[in-house]
Amino acid sequence: ALGNLLFLENLNISNNQIKILPQPLMNLQQLQILDISFNQIECISPAIRNMSRLITLRINNNQLEALPLELGFLLSLEELQIENNPLHAQAEINEQSLY
Repeated sequence: ALGNLLFLENLNISNNQIKILPQPLMNLQQLQILDISFNQIECISPAIRNMSRLITLRINNNQLEALPLELGFLLSLEELQIENNPLHAQAEINEQSLY
């Protein structure tokens, strides 16, 4: 059902106690704004790279310990909110690690 919303541009599922993002969510290629803040999400799938039109990603106030390197493929991304997550030190992201 969620994966069938092919033309969806804005999705706000914040404040829902979500722990795992449904995989079909990663197929919403027209999505420009995704707000999944104030949940209990522990990881973001590398498939997030499919959301190439994403401009705003709000993943603050979750339980993320790491961010996927694939965030580097989101070339349209202008706003990334990641505060209030128990992030560990990230390995340095460089262009070669993305390919």
